[in-house]
Amino acid sequence: MKKFWAVVIVVSVLLIAAPVSAQSAEGRPAGFGAGLGFGSFVTGVSLKKHDGDRALQGVIGCGWRWGYGRRGHRTRGSQCRGMGVSGDLLLSMPVITDEGSVILAWNVGGGASVGVWDHYYEGDRLWLGGQFVAGLEFIFPGVPLDLVLEWRPSLLVIPTGDFWFGQAGFHVRYYF
Repeated sequence: MKKFWAVVIVVSVLLIAAPVSAQSAEGRPAGFGAGLGFGSFVTGVSLKKHDGDRALQGVIGCGWRWGYGRRGHRTRGSQCRGMGVSGDLLLSMPVITDEGSVILAWNVGGGASVGVWDHYYEGDRLWLGGQFVAGLEFIFPGVPLDLVLEWRPSLLVIPTGDFWFGQAGFHVRYYF
């Protein structure tokens, strides 16, 4: 766990010391973004690479579970219970509003997550999940920074087959 927080601190320092990057034609950040975020099953270092009207987004870090399950009960990981990686392919939709100081945009897409959880009674267990993503992006044209709020309904394929309708995600990234 100490190594995880050391990586988070190093990435944060590099983000603050990095030079300012360019924006794309419609005001979305161009290039490569790195920061902190959480997705359907993983919380940690958030990465995003734009390529025209598409983007690849990933999170590497602790394996977590939280949200509302198919039976309406709340499920949440209370601690880092393993490691995982989550990746999404996102399609950029038209900008909702451009007020100068803040651009509000949105995207949709989907992806998959994989990792290992430390199960209380059964030891380490491999897990595999898939997710749909619909996100709101708050973009600040003067600063190469984005804040993203996401709705992420998710299916945990292995080991349980549980579906979480109420999953959410949040990312804050600095672009190089």
